[in-house]
Amino acid sequence: MKYTILIDQRAAIENGWDIDFTDLAILDYVKEFIASGGCQPVETPAGIFYWVSHTLIMKGLPLLRITTRQGIIKRMENLLAAGLLEKSQDCQKMTKTLYRIGPSYTKLFFNDVEPVNQSLQGCKPQFTGSVNESLQYKNNNKVYHNLLFEEAGPAAQPAKLHTFISSPIGTYEAWETMFNQEAEAGIDLVYYFNQVSDWARGKTGTAPKKKADWALTVRNWLRRDRQAGKLVMTTNEKISW
Repeated sequence: MKYTILIDQRAAIENGWDIDFTDLAILDYVKEFIASGGCQPVETPAGIFYWVSHTLIMKGLPLLRITTRQGIIKRMENLLAAGLLEKSQDCQKMTKTLYRIGPSYTKLFFNDVEPVNQSLQGCKPQFTGSVNESLQYKNNNKVYHNLLFEEAGPAAQPAKLHTFISSPIGTYEAWETMFNQEAEAGIDLVYYFNQVSDWARGKTGTAPKKKADWALTVRNWLRRDRQAGKLVMTTNEKISW
């Protein structure tokens, strides 16, 4: 069961999505499940998707009072319509329920931040699934097989942990490429690169921190700063909402 659920209702309202608290609770659950190390990535012709059990969502969110898989599926369809999730067209062929984060996901956090250069609006980079790309690691599902999945499947390899400096975003050039949309929104990438680098090194005499997905760690860091009104921008101002 998931104990804490994070919902940004302002972003949902301002983007005009036809979704409610229940839908957003399910989205938060799916996002955290993908990043948890207990969700199996599956390669498809359209890229990486993740094997997500409707039954698991139903059991993990008991306060939703949804007692059927069909009830969860209807809610997932709302998230698909809003572009917050994407479903693989190969589910039936692979006999798996495959989802990944959709193209509208980043609007939950940066929907009302204007681009630094208004003249670039016509060529603003579109979200192409970097959240999903940052989650392309293998997980060990053998222990959790009966709990997580509706169908039987082969066990994957354990998630590989990396220090920040050895991760795919351990250099500033790679960092800037990964977070180009956040930079376009005005987020101070240099500030956050230094903050994450210092934190990842750990205190003197301790081992460096290791993560399976440093990009997701950074995005959660930005989300916390945004919700606390402390998001640092390139103008050295902090968002107060």
